[in-house]
Amino acid sequence: MNHRCACLVTLAWLFAPNAFAGCWQVVPEQSQLIFIAGQAGGTLQGRFNDYSGVVCADAANGTALHIEATVQMASVETELPELDEALYGRDFFDAERWPKAIFRGDAVRPVGEDRYQVTGTLQLRDVSREITVPVTLKPGADGSQASLATSLTLARLDYGIGQGEWSDTQWVGDEVTIELTARLVPAPDTAAHGTKH
Repeated sequence: MNHRCACLVTLAWLFAPNAFAGCWQVVPEQSQLIFIAGQAGGTLQGRFNDYSGVVCADAANGTALHIEATVQMASVETELPELDEALYGRDFFDAERWPKAIFRGDAVRPVGEDRYQVTGTLQLRDVSREITVPVTLKPGADGSQASLATSLTLARLDYGIGQGEWSDTQWVGDEVTIELTARLVPAPDTAAHGTKH
């Protein structure tokens, strides 16, 4: 199962003087990307198993950033096979036509100790919207790793997720909470020179 992810939100590190220059990525076995939604008065929870990304910074200018994170939508898993099939079908993710959700961000605002707001563009299905992601980030003492946590709420109908009868929020709530927890380490030397964009 391949789920490397240098999540976009880690760009917040780069405000520390040159501490996080270069590129960073997630330790897959210590990372988790889940979603939570309301379902007919109850709670639906699932996860994505395949996601990747990178965040890079110019060593000479900590604000010269490039961040890109990608989620493979067909990797959704709820432990209910019929529901999984529905989610990556045409009424929800339509993963055959739009297989990836992509976030690109390049703006960070510190809002407190270990806390940041990261702004960028999320592309989901055929919709692109600017979003701001709250991040709690705690670098390791030796600078070789760090942990982050983020939780944000999206309106699924803003992205056309839930067509036809599924646009009725009586059955599936409009608000979906996305939670990421991750441990990051410096990316291999092949990525340390930055990504093409």
